[in-house]
Amino acid sequence: LVDSCCAIGCTNRRGDKPGLCFYRIPSEKENPERRRLWICALRRDSVPGENKQWQPSKYTRLCSEHFIKGAKCDNPLSPDWVPSIFSHIPATKKRKREKDMERYEQHSRMKNKRVEEKKKKDAVDVLLDLSSVPDAGPAPPAVDEVTTSHARKTLQDYKGSVMTSGRKTVS
Repeated sequence: LVDSCCAIGCTNRRGDKPGLCFYRIPSEKENPERRRLWICALRRDSVPGENKQWQPSKYTRLCSEHFIKGAKCDNPLSPDWVPSIFSHIPATKKRKREKDMERYEQHSRMKNKRVEEKKKKDAVDVLLDLSSVPDAGPAPPAVDEVTTSHARKTLQDYKGSVMTSGRKTVS
């Protein structure tokens, strides 16, 4: 049985296009709210002759072309948490969804930047705290690139004097 997309008007099947992925509809047990949103987005009609809404089976698949970035996202804040690219969606709404994705990505970049800046600030604070400890002893000289034998000899002499004084050092 070949996977085919369950979206109305979509004829994609597994193996037709390189890079095309197929996703299961979220399960009722694992994520009922997301499942409800996916089913609403699909806008499938009720079952003919019965008075109930269409329900996907465990074999029902949706292709990646129905997501703004071409893949589902597991972050509930992302516009790609729920599929939104369908033939029944007007072009103006599709453009709005693309703008939503741009805003989401910008927000994510800014959040990551703030996290990285906080990490750097915390590292600087730790280093400043360590440098103010009175029993730390003298720090080894900063050597970025040793280019002369004299500088190498000085560094070896320093390490040797530290080792003979009974301290353990990490080089």
